[in-house]
Amino acid sequence: MARYPELPNFNNYTDEDLMEMYQVMQRYTSQLTLELDTRDAISQQKIAERVYTAVTTTDIGSPQAGAIAYFTISAKFKGFNGTAWVDLS
Repeated sequence: MARYPELPNFNNYTDEDLMEMYQVMQRYTSQLTLELDTRDAISQQKIAERVYTAVTTTDIGSPQAGAIAYFTISAKFKGFNGTAWVDLS
C-alpha cells in the first residue's frame, strides 16, 4: 500500500507561508500523480489471469481488457481489447 506524504500544519499565514504551502502542494500532487500513474501502468500490463473456453462471446459475462478465450465453434483464440473480441491468430 502506498504511503502518501503528510501536509504540514500552517497557522497565521504570511505571504511567505502561502508560497511555501503552494510549493508543498505542488510536490504532494506531483508525487501522488506519479504513484497513481505507476499503479495504472502496472495494472494495464497484467497478463491474462484466466483463459476462458466458450461457444460464443455472450458465454463470457463481463470480460476485462486482456482476457483470452478459446471459442469452440470457430476453433480460435481471441483476446478482449476492452471493447471487442479480436482474433489472436
